[in-house]
Amino acid sequence: MKKAFSFFCAIILCISCKTAEFGTQCIDVNGMVYDFVNRPVSGYEIFAGENHKTITDITGRFTLMNLPKGLYQIIGRCDNYESYSGILDLKDKKQIVYIRIPTSSQLLDLADKSLTENRLEDAESYITRAEKTGRHITAELAFYSAVLLFRKNNNTGAIEVLKYILSTGVDDSYVKNFLNVLEKNKGNFNE
Repeated sequence: MKKAFSFFCAIILCISCKTAEFGTQCIDVNGMVYDFVNRPVSGYEIFAGENHKTITDITGRFTLMNLPKGLYQIIGRCDNYESYSGILDLKDKKQIVYIRIPTSSQLLDLADKSLTENRLEDAESYITRAEKTGRHITAELAFYSAVLLFRKNNNTGAIEVLKYILSTGVDDSYVKNFLNVLEKNKGNFNE
């Protein structure tokens, strides 16, 4: 009986491997990751479900090997790029996954444009998204945060952020001038 069970298990394992080998159940998924100006993103980690992971190459391309057909939560991440989350309904081997993901700088460019157009909610959203892309707050990100605080009539908050920037050793004339204007006119602004 024990030999018969072992033989049965060996046959099932062999059939499963052949099914995966000939692609009737499992598919290799190819994809590409680019930023907002169509530059390839290398080193971007891609996860499909809990068991499949790959990293983009220098051309931004990736392959997830041997995925069974079905629905997958696709998650992507890399320092200085926004994280990605989406659903893939894997049906056939011809599917290609395209992901466009902004850099932290591209998000700050969008924040700058939104501030210029007085779209403060959009600017705040882009700044918040940019904060999540890196491990630390850059002077540029902090400066946009200060501008947003000023535009939202929180001058005390803007002053604190500008002082923080200068305390990190940044020697920038725009930061210094903005801080001087805010401090000189502290009582003249509504808060």
